[in-house]
Amino acid sequence: MNRRVRLSLTTPSVSDAHAVQTLHGWLLRDPGLAADADISQRSSAGGHMGALDVIDLVLTHAVAVGGLVLAFASWRRARPDAPPIVFTVEGISVTASDSSPETLERIRATLLAALPPAPSPAPGPAPAPAPSPGPPAPPVPSPPPPTQDDDAAA
Repeated sequence: MNRRVRLSLTTPSVSDAHAVQTLHGWLLRDPGLAADADISQRSSAGGHMGALDVIDLVLTHAVAVGGLVLAFASWRRARPDAPPIVFTVEGISVTASDSSPETLERIRATLLAALPPAPSPAPGPAPAPAPSPGPPAPPVPSPPPPTQDDDAAA
């Protein structure tokens, strides 16, 4: 099973494309998120004529979702006057106008709900028993008893 969730980030107005571009740069510079997500940017107008006003992301696990929410919160706190960002996943949109805990939780919950569940481990044969230690080691011979010659030498 492929555990991928695709989402896009935009602003309600194409005239706010600069905010999307700064957020895109911020996400790319986040080492944890950049390692856990595919991040690209495109124009909503299609082709090469429009402003780059859409960020596309592919997340593959819950850690990446958490990384995205934290990176967005950091970006938003650094830019309190930035326009709202719309997170869209599987036709469901969440508009984030701030970085309040309630807003971040709405984003997180929406993204986690879209992430397919982890596959169950496939049933298979029982694990093999541990190997036996082998035959016992031979006994260590005792030293021979002292002889009369040994007693006379002493």
